[in-house]
Amino acid sequence: MGGAAPGSGPLGKWISVPKGASSLNCQRIPSSAAVDDNKMQQLKNMTFKWQYSEGNIGDIVFVASVLIGDRYWLVMSDRLRWNPFPSDLSGCGTNKSCFRLCPYWQSNCPLSAAIIVAMFETSSQYGGDVVAITLKGDTSQNQNFVAVGFGKDPVRLNKLDINACFRDNGQIMLANYFQESPTSTPFLQSGVIVPEITDADGSELWCRFRRPIRGTGSNLISLNQPLYQFYFRGLQNSTDCAVSPKKRLYLTVSPIAKIVSNSPVNRQLELNWVNFENLDGDWIGLFDYDPKNVSNLNPLVRVDANDFPGYYRTIVEFPIYSLKNKSEECIGYWIAYIRNKKKILSKNCIRPKKQWMFDSRFSIGEFPLHSVFLPGVHNGGSYFPYSPSSDTIITRYSVCQDEDIYNQLSYGIRYLDLRVGYYSDLPEKFWVNHDVYRFHPLSAVVNDLLAFVKESRDVVIVDIHRFPAGFKSNNRAKHQELVNYLERSLGEHLIPRALGLDVTLNDIWRTNSTIILAYADRHTAMTHPLLWPTIPQEWGDKQTLPSLKAFIKHAMNRRSYSNYPWAAMAELTPTTFDILFRPSEGIRKLAGLSNREVTKWFREDWWDRASIVAVDFFLSTDIVDVAINANLDRIYCINVSRSTTFPVNDTALVNPVSIPY
Repeated sequence: MGGAAPGSGPLGKWISVPKGASSLNCQRIPSSAAVDDNKMQQLKNMTFKWQYSEGNIGDIVFVASVLIGDRYWLVMSDRLRWNPFPSDLSGCGTNKSCFRLCPYWQSNCPLSAAIIVAMFETSSQYGGDVVAITLKGDTSQNQNFVAVGFGKDPVRLNKLDINACFRDNGQIMLANYFQESPTSTPFLQSGVIVPEITDADGSELWCRFRRPIRGTGSNLISLNQPLYQFYFRGLQNSTDCAVSPKKRLYLTVSPIAKIVSNSPVNRQLELNWVNFENLDGDWIGLFDYDPKNVSNLNPLVRVDANDFPGYYRTIVEFPIYSLKNKSEECIGYWIAYIRNKKKILSKNCIRPKKQWMFDSRFSIGEFPLHSVFLPGVHNGGSYFPYSPSSDTIITRYSVCQDEDIYNQLSYGIRYLDLRVGYYSDLPEKFWVNHDVYRFHPLSAVVNDLLAFVKESRDVVIVDIHRFPAGFKSNNRAKHQELVNYLERSLGEHLIPRALGLDVTLNDIWRTNSTIILAYADRHTAMTHPLLWPTIPQEWGDKQTLPSLKAFIKHAMNRRSYSNYPWAAMAELTPTTFDILFRPSEGIRKLAGLSNREVTKWFREDWWDRASIVAVDFFLSTDIVDVAINANLDRIYCINVSRSTTFPVNDTALVNPVSIPY
């Protein structure tokens, strides 16, 4: 069997023929059959691929020479219209509107590399009230649909008219849906879409269809009015975005600090490995050098993978380093996973991540700020390194971090939860507190913040969330004094509130400012253009892991579609009973109980919906890298609730130049 253009000889070649099939008779034979060893077989769902790559050859005819009895019969197919997919950009900006979404938000890419392509054409052949839409989507990463939606609400994503092209049991289907809100079930509308052509090539999915320009009723939107377009793809009938589990090997720093046999135990390095197939002989090592090859390995610590469930705490202590003027190279220690004494499967280290957001700008730059997963700290100003001489019941139940603000930011934290107190009798009036306990002058925090933002382009949210001391009397004047100090110190770096709730990272970077200053006193915040509303915190006041997880799950379900950043306060909270009857314990022990589980929850369950996650003793979590990886994975999980919007004016489907391509 071969392909030919009418009036010419054979063209192209077969590049894929099912095993056991030597020829195929065409559709004029009543039953499709393949021949194998001269025996007729009824075979279904067989795909034969024919390739011709030298341009448009017009109509195609497939010709088969079939042996029936003692004669060969020549069987010809109908003339088949040449399928132009993948299409090209000819006509874009003249007689059709075009859009393409490139990988990593690049401004230009070939159609074959584009994640999504959309083309809109109006033509007299369809009548004056019909638009032909061509959609192409990359449906890799376990996805099966691509869609374009039309609506007026780019923030809440309510009342969307969605046109979807999807795979279903080996077939390519088209459907139109109306979705009242991101949390409602889409309503399938029949008779809206008229299919023209569908095609699939590997992970690429192409559909061309017609639909009315003018809407009928409340569930079909008229396209000749000001609208937003929403492009998204995902897994049909799924409520959550799913990605394949990834292997993860990393170091954490234990928050536990205490005296053992008259010696302090503090900041012990922890080995963590996730989703590895632990084979006999596999082991994990801690090194004080970069283990580049398996010869002459000399680990500080070695543990067999099968002896421990993905976690081992060593007795090696991780010092507090000064990260100023340090690059993003590894600091001090490495972890490696070794197989059969022959191969290093993976290795990692602790290192600064001073501008992980800006380094990912081509991937996440167009994300609205409320759609970015930001790692944060609870009570970021309540930092104090452990010392036996200062190990008291007060420090045990008030210290929440042991790295200063500069180091917190340098390790990748992008949300600072701060509490500010006012002390009129001290040389420095403003201090950062944990409730009534005073820790550091606010000026120390500001200086660290300034030092960081002068060397990084990353966006930092500073949330002045409470005023636990000194603000009860004459508070208007004190708030004004505090804001004057903050604006005087940070002014050129502060992002104006006028950028709005749907501001993207790229919008922020265009301002050359990188600090969002959120302020808990609403009256003060609303009267200062450089202040933002305080960040809503979901704080559960929970003392057990099951109750904390249940609380965060409930918060995730309520907050997932928020158009403003919000913080999941992912830490266990001590009670008065704990302070009175467990004086030797404290926040460090609670963090040791919860932080590995918190890391797991946000890596596996809520990575696609989290906004801000704030923790105690952040180096005992993997929350920074969980956030970095989650933001990159979210590119492949664009759906109705997390679509990136592109403004389209009211003549978009009539005036071809209105959609950028």
